[in-house]
Amino acid sequence: MRTGSGIPGLAVIIPARNEASRLGGCLDSVRQALECAEVTDAEVIVVDDDSTDETSDVARSHGALALRQSRRRGPLAA
Repeated sequence: MRTGSGIPGLAVIIPARNEASRLGGCLDSVRQALECAEVTDAEVIVVDDDSTDETSDVARSHGALALRQSRRRGPLAA
């Protein structure tokens, strides 16, 4: 989702746990909103709260950076 290099002008952080089935739609909506707002220097980060499904894989396949926590800590920590 980022087109430039260096520090992004905007970061969108999405905490997620076992959201593989819904995450793709969410990330598509975020991408559309960024495009509509003409934001080209944004990074989308999904913080995977120790999911047992393919949440991190879905995030990466939609162009987001996936950070996986090694143990469940809840959405606030994510």
